[in-house]
Amino acid sequence: LSFFLIDSNVLFTANKSTSTTAPENIFGWDASAALSEANELGFTRWLNHLFTCGHATRSSISKSSHQEDDPRRAILNLLHTPSFSAPGHRIEREIDSGKLAVNKDLNFKADKGLQLRTVELFTSHYSPVWLNPCVEVLSKFVHIPENQIGLPPKASAMTKRVYRYLFADVSSLKTKNAKAGEKQMLKTWQNQEHYNRQIVKRCLTLIWLLDQAKFKKIHRFDPCLFNLSAPAKSSAALCLTLGRNYLPRESNLPRSLSHLGANLSVSQTPLDEFDFTVTNLAVDLRDGLRLVKLADLLLVDSPSILPSHNSSLISLVRFPAISRLQKIHNVRLALSAFEKVVGQNQLHTAAGKPISERDIVDGHRSKTLSLLWFILLRFQVTALLNPPALRNEISCLIGSIQIMSTNRVLVMSLRREADALLANSSSSFGMEMQDPLVEMENNQRALFLWVRAVMSAGGYNDVNVSRNVFYVIFNSCFKLVCFAFSSY
Repeated sequence: LSFFLIDSNVLFTANKSTSTTAPENIFGWDASAALSEANELGFTRWLNHLFTCGHATRSSISKSSHQEDDPRRAILNLLHTPSFSAPGHRIEREIDSGKLAVNKDLNFKADKGLQLRTVELFTSHYSPVWLNPCVEVLSKFVHIPENQIGLPPKASAMTKRVYRYLFADVSSLKTKNAKAGEKQMLKTWQNQEHYNRQIVKRCLTLIWLLDQAKFKKIHRFDPCLFNLSAPAKSSAALCLTLGRNYLPRESNLPRSLSHLGANLSVSQTPLDEFDFTVTNLAVDLRDGLRLVKLADLLLVDSPSILPSHNSSLISLVRFPAISRLQKIHNVRLALSAFEKVVGQNQLHTAAGKPISERDIVDGHRSKTLSLLWFILLRFQVTALLNPPALRNEISCLIGSIQIMSTNRVLVMSLRREADALLANSSSSFGMEMQDPLVEMENNQRALFLWVRAVMSAGGYNDVNVSRNVFYVIFNSCFKLVCFAFSSY
């Protein structure tokens, strides 16, 4: 299979240009020279970095809309919200009053096998990314003995944490007005029943907390709540299993909890488990799933982009995208989101050719990479730019070149380009209502001129800037860009 479908207007195996003259527009290069393998490798790394992080990276995102960096702090705040605490208190009252009756044959305190099965119910279903912070926060509200026994020596750290929380100390009940023998027997039975109720309370509280934490997306990366190999992948299904094992009167425990205000709504679908990692740029973008996911990550308030829908864009895709029509629908969804943000009816390449959803589905190499360049420069690189500082840096570099260089032609060329850039951008930089495409073009020219000035100041006057600027961006600056995004 060829890497991309070859278009009659774009010959990818054509002779590469060797001209050292800088083009007027970095999008205006010949496709055979500009859209090279270095671009494909760089775009693959960039996309995988975004999909791995799974969080928005635009600098204009407000702090209120950004997820909490520390999930434990967010979970602790969630515990004190009325939407969580009120149903939690109702569940505890129902269990204490006996309306949610615990199986009397259970003995959580003495049956070590039952304890291990209960712990395994959580560790085998929930992802440690969610289970660990929730258990750590809830463990602060129970008394955990120092020398707690009952686990095998080779148990995992996650198993030990869940065990310590679920089977922590429980305060015993006091009995009154009973004879000595009856009092001891009654006390033993009541303590066993009381202990069982407390364990069931902790199990339901943990399920309710995990469901709400995922529903409110408090985790920065919003990963899957359940393990990929979990037998059940919904909070309601897991709660139903727990009800059958521990609450024999409850044929439908999730429905009973919903009457108390605890609506278990999280359900993990195959789309949630889809691996967005890009391995082959030629085919991985054709179904449109990764482009829609990219729009969700990069665009501010992506749910409000389409007036008829208030959820994430990824929820509108056709999955699995098997037919051509399904792929066209997905790509059209992503392109519509980007077009609406930039205020254009249709995106175009530097040569003025329109980029349609069929071009991406067909694997048109030039237009696919042009689209990625547009997304990268419009929503990522320009978000990190400080235009006044960049202009000052260019002026300082050109001033140093004038002192050190004897090539007057080079100095005059850089000076003319800098003056033209400053004159063209003085009325557009810093304006709020400027054309986004004009802003992107100015930032592109400034970046290109800065690269030329840096390399000229280093003595590389004859280097082919039009080809090597990609290597500078992807091989030198890529790690810095990823570090800036991940630390944002």
